[in-house]
Amino acid sequence: ARAAAAAEMARVVKPGGVVCWVDSVQRGDRPALDANLGNFQYLNEPHYPTYIAEDVGRLFVDAGLRPHEKHVSSTSKCLSFIKPEAPLIEVKA
Repeated sequence: ARAAAAAEMARVVKPGGVVCWVDSVQRGDRPALDANLGNFQYLNEPHYPTYIAEDVGRLFVDAGLRPHEKHVSSTSKCLSFIKPEAPLIEVKA
């Protein structure tokens, strides 16, 4: 589902446009919290253990977007990506 969501965002954003993903931090974003991140699954988040281990940024890159910025604040993370401009088409006369 995450890969499908990233692919759909990449599909609908115009060339040169920005896609932003905001969610909770994952393992490695705030190393001091890594040992306890998995406990969040017990607060009605059954998919959290797989989320904290997944390379979410890679999902967007695989969908054709270029990484732009990453910001981590408290327990949230924002990733932004840019859709490359449409390639120039060479017209042969």
